[in-house]
Amino acid sequence: MVEWESIKRLDSFCNLAVILGGGFGGVAAARELGRHRIPTLMLSTEEYVVKSKYSLGVRVKDTCEIVEFLSRLPEYVSKKPVLFTDNDLYLHLIYENLSLLKDHYLFPAHPNNLRLNDKFLLFESARSCGVKAPETYTDIEQVPGYPVIVKPAGWMSHACRLKAKAFYCRSRAEALEAVGLLNRHNLKAVSQQIIPGDTQDLYVVTLYRNSRGEILPAGVIQKIREYPRRYGTGTSHLTVNLPELVQQGIRMLDAVDYRGIAELEFKYDKNTGEFYIIEVNGRLPLEIGIFRKTGSRFIYRVYLDLISSSEKEVFFGNKGPVHCAAIPSVPGKEDSFQAEQKPVLWSFFVKDVLASRSLLSLISDYLPFLRPHQIQWAAWDKSDPRPFLYYNKYLLHRLLQEYVKPRERTKRLIDILGSLTALLVFSPLMAVIALIILLSDPGPVIFRQKRLGLHGREFTMYKFRSMVVNAEEILRKDKSLYDRYVSNYHLDEDEDPRVTRIGRFLRNTSLDELPQFFNVLRGQMSLVGPRPIVGEELVNYGDRGADFLSVKPGLTGHWQVSGRDNIPYPQRVEVEMYYVSHHNLWLDMKIIFNTFRCVFQRKTC
Repeated sequence: MVEWESIKRLDSFCNLAVILGGGFGGVAAARELGRHRIPTLMLSTEEYVVKSKYSLGVRVKDTCEIVEFLSRLPEYVSKKPVLFTDNDLYLHLIYENLSLLKDHYLFPAHPNNLRLNDKFLLFESARSCGVKAPETYTDIEQVPGYPVIVKPAGWMSHACRLKAKAFYCRSRAEALEAVGLLNRHNLKAVSQQIIPGDTQDLYVVTLYRNSRGEILPAGVIQKIREYPRRYGTGTSHLTVNLPELVQQGIRMLDAVDYRGIAELEFKYDKNTGEFYIIEVNGRLPLEIGIFRKTGSRFIYRVYLDLISSSEKEVFFGNKGPVHCAAIPSVPGKEDSFQAEQKPVLWSFFVKDVLASRSLLSLISDYLPFLRPHQIQWAAWDKSDPRPFLYYNKYLLHRLLQEYVKPRERTKRLIDILGSLTALLVFSPLMAVIALIILLSDPGPVIFRQKRLGLHGREFTMYKFRSMVVNAEEILRKDKSLYDRYVSNYHLDEDEDPRVTRIGRFLRNTSLDELPQFFNVLRGQMSLVGPRPIVGEELVNYGDRGADFLSVKPGLTGHWQVSGRDNIPYPQRVEVEMYYVSHHNLWLDMKIIFNTFRCVFQRKTC
């Protein structure tokens, strides 16, 4: 229920800022404007987005309700509201209703901008002003070779209807399949040359060009990771100093008389040493909060420019700084601009975990940033924690609703909460163990092995490495020892030449299993279940293999607390199948309790 009187009270000394928020980009905008005491109103379909203390939140059901709200709002305010969005769908909504909104709102967008939504016009405009662009083809038959990217030619709101923004096609058959999918959604498809490189060769320039052609740069960022891993949304970014890329962006916007906010994505080709324009988006980036620590005050300055035809901020045109006239400051705030002192790392940590290739790569990627960089979290803000807390609620709800069957929701909820708690509690210990392994026996800290998961799907299981690097080679050299190992996939510690000194301790205390909490968090394993097996072991289950694989494998289980290594394989099968047939929440709780008992009593577990 919209409280119009509460909204009317926001109409104070300056124009109301209205944010159509799709995620944490909108929350970051609300936080920046709110800190400058700009009255801010947030509209979103997501609960966590409207929970910032810096804005009055209004949750809506759909885009129709947004349009209805925006049509009524001018009746309750005396000044034109400033309209922002961080979402392609909402930006499309603004353009669709331009005739309704243009006389009542100020927004950093213009019909000229639509020219850059068309890939052909975008790349044609780029080449006309000396900016490199990839080759693009409308007909599959024109493609000179594969692989290529197939993507929509026009508006990017397709992301709300499709699970991918672009399709990586290795052959003509895959390209035809992608074109057919886009056509079924009434989207025109184009095939685009792939610029060589990976995610870290992607750079994003965020600029604002006002009605006088003056440019306000927010900055340049480099993508570190994205999810999904190919052509997905960035999950971590780093600020970089590339003034030549800013100039290329300025030339692009000048070429089409672009007006408003522009997020220009470039890809760097290491072979040629040149940047290629990939796309231009006309809304606030998800990672817009990265510029909070650089001192640019980008969103606030865009707001000031929109509400006044003159201002005191310094903009940058093609020929250098342009000093503009004065603009009223917000009472109580000093207008100080601090140049960036050191790079800023922006991280959407939850999705960054999903984007990382392994636990080790995630840790190794973050360690270099801890001291020389400033960290800006996408969700967390100590002065405004509610969006972060409500996002965790949203995340759990989404996981349970979309990926878990009703009868398994409680078990999955326990897995998520249990693994998150364990990772938080044991993270210092895990860091110490990793350092000891690294110093005592050079080689990988994490042992990774393919195991069979639910319904036989393979996944990579993580453990702290407890063996020497060439363990498999050492074992196979002794045929009798190898035959004994294969009979039960176990050897006594005193006869196993593979286990390191620190490895024996880790195994006896079960500390080598700690990294598997990441497998549990990802949904590949459960806290309790049958022990995940390698493919060769499945033969031991005979015609019951499918039943065994019908239950998600566990970090601990009935076999582990029933004797584990002392139980030979035929009896192990019976113990595991008992759990498969009788598993329930009470049995899981009993197994977890017995696991703690075994670990603390140093029993085989």
